This record gives sequence, structure tokens and C-alpha cells, in this order.
Amino acid sequence: MGEIHYPYLFNLFDELNYAGWVGCAYRPLGKTVEGLGWAEPLRHRRAGCRQPILTGKGVTFPCRLSPVTVRMSLQPKMRHSIDEYLTLEASTHEKHEYFQGEVFAMGGASEAHNLIVLNIGAELRNQLKGRPCRVYPSDLRVKVSDTGLYTYPDVIVACGKPRIEQPGDALINPTLIVEVLSDSSEAYDRGKKFEQYRTLASLTDYLLVAQDKALVEHYSRQPEGRWLLFVANHTQQTVPIASLRCELSLAEVYLNVDLDVLPAA
Repeated sequence: MGEIHYPYLFNLFDELNYAGWVGCAYRPLGKTVEGLGWAEPLRHRRAGCRQPILTGKGVTFPCRLSPVTVRMSLQPKMRHSIDEYLTLEASTHEKHEYFQGEVFAMGGASEAHNLIVLNIGAELRNQLKGRPCRVYPSDLRVKVSDTGLYTYPDVIVACGKPRIEQPGDALINPTLIVEVLSDSSEAYDRGKKFEQYRTLASLTDYLLVAQDKALVEHYSRQPEGRWLLFVANHTQQTVPIASLRCELSLAEVYLNVDLDVLPAA
């Protein structure tokens, strides 16, 4: 059984897939397994490749070729200051999320994802025209002041005077946030990310939009502070957004999107 020592699992996967160590294509998804760093879950994509096995020694890849065990070296995570993060953002065309000293690269999106973002932004802009609300695409950074998260939602609406924090060009008072789901982001968008978004006093509405089927989940903040869920799952339905006095037609949300083709994660 071969054994490779590697400090960073993302680099490891590049090396394994490129060099053909295991004859199977693997990629890391999700966050962490206690003590193993970036290792959970691991998804296999080629017929004949079985799920990797997480052990105390590392990660074993039981593929058709010789199995390989990857022993993780437990190195402390590198922490960055907000100034370092903002300097990085200013020096590159890539987008990064920042949270508690860690910087996470945000990858590209599928065609369906881009079409849905454009459709939602255009529909909201048309309905909010002439009113004191602005619609922003995914290149505007949002800061969640209570938690220190910096991120880039897919679509943002800010009503009233937008408050842009400097340095950093970060909006701190969004009214509505839309996230288009993918395999790699869905758990985060539904869980920890929404948990942080809810601390934004200005936020009244949060929409989660699937890209492989007609499904929009709308969370609206109620006067007593709880969040009410409305689900639309047919292209003939609409999603009312009472706080903005507008609505989203799923037929418009999914205009030109081929729902029979599953998007890449």
C-alpha cells in the first residue's frame, strides 16, 4: 500500500489526479473532519471508484489500482488580518470569502447558475425601478458586522441609503439576499451562512434557489424575529416578497435554463 504525506488536501488531490496514482478522479467537498483538516466529505466521480476511507492514519483511496493512504500532517491554519484580506482582494480578479482569519477562494459558476442570477437581478430591477432600492450582482461584497464574515452573495437588494464600509467597499445593510445553490455550497448556504446572515438587522428576506430543478425557498423575517419559510416548486408559481412589494415568477427565474441538465458542482 503506497503512502503519501501531504499538508494540504487540495494540493494532494491535484497531484493524485494528475499523476494517476489511484486511477480515479476525486475532489474534496465541504469543510472539515476533526483532526484531518480538509477531508470531508470526499466524493468519487468515476465508475469503479469507491468512497475513500477516513482513518486515524489518514485517508485511504481503495481504487482499482494500488490503494494509497494519505497521511495528513496537522499544521496550524494560517490566519490573516482583515487588512491582508482586503489587500489580496484588491490585487486579484478572483473573489474570496473571509471569516475569522481564514480566506476561502470562491470558484466559478455553471451556465445555469449565471442565467438564474441574471434573471433574478433583471426581474427585481424591473419591479423596483423608481423606488429607493438598488439591485446588485455578485461582485459586491457584503460584510456581516456581528460575525466578521465578508462574502459575495449572488444577488443583493438594498433599500434606503446603502451603507458601504471603507476600506473594502463592503455593503453592511442588505435588505434581501439571494443564493443560488450548488452541490458544494448548499449545506453552507442553508446552515452556517444563513445563521450569520440572520444577524444582519437590515435583512428581511433570504432566498435559496436550486439550479437543477424549479425550487425557490423564501425565508422572510417576521415582526417577532422568527423566520417564515415559503416554498415554490413549479414554474407556474410565484414567490411574493411582501417587504419589497414585488414577486418573483419561477418562469422568469428559470428563463432559458435547461432543468433537465444537472449543473456541475
